[in-house]
Amino acid sequence: MRCLSFFVFILFCITAFSQEYKSYNQLLKSHVDARGKVDYKKLTASKKQIDQVLQNWQHINFYKLRPSAQLSFLINVYNLATLKAVVDHYPIKSIKDINNGKIWDEKSVLLFDKKYSLNEIENQLIRAVHKDARVHFVLNCAAISCPPLLAEALTETNLEKQLMDRTRKFILDASQNSFKKDRIVISSIFDWYQKDFGNTILFINQFRSPALPLNTMITYAPYDWKLNSQ
Repeated sequence: MRCLSFFVFILFCITAFSQEYKSYNQLLKSHVDARGKVDYKKLTASKKQIDQVLQNWQHINFYKLRPSAQLSFLINVYNLATLKAVVDHYPIKSIKDINNGKIWDEKSVLLFDKKYSLNEIENQLIRAVHKDARVHFVLNCAAISCPPLLAEALTETNLEKQLMDRTRKFILDASQNSFKKDRIVISSIFDWYQKDFGNTILFINQFRSPALPLNTMITYAPYDWKLNSQ
């Protein structure tokens, strides 16, 4: 009977996620293009829908989920909360225009009956727990130099493929990273989170060929914080 009850609970969670991710997917598909650019002006008309999705996600029993479902959920929360931050203050030219650039420290996201900041979600709930450097390519900070926002929810079923695809796509994006024979100019993300990547060259070589020599000189590109608007 316990096994049956747990099975029923899992089905409930999957159904709840399916419905709420459906609403989230509708928001993304209506406002995010194939380049990951966002129509923030249009999105401002969906503030109530954004708030409703975030509110409904509070009913998910997070701690009963498998790790991959937890990770995909947290990434979705982070990305939707970032969209909310922008539309709540729109029109702006950069997310750093919000609260004098301290938007990531505002405890504005309700999770598990507690308020978290975006920094806390990223660093305490995602990075510290899951220890997967690929998350940096699916977390979006609403800036041009951020990895493009994926126009669909991350899900437990597709998480591994989504992480691999988005990491590879970002690394091979010539607008983000430039590979020369003996020198590379890469995103500042690799600098800020070097601890997560370990040996940066070895990490990059997993997603491109030919392999870069381990002694390749690395320079980090300036970060463009202008809004990733369509």
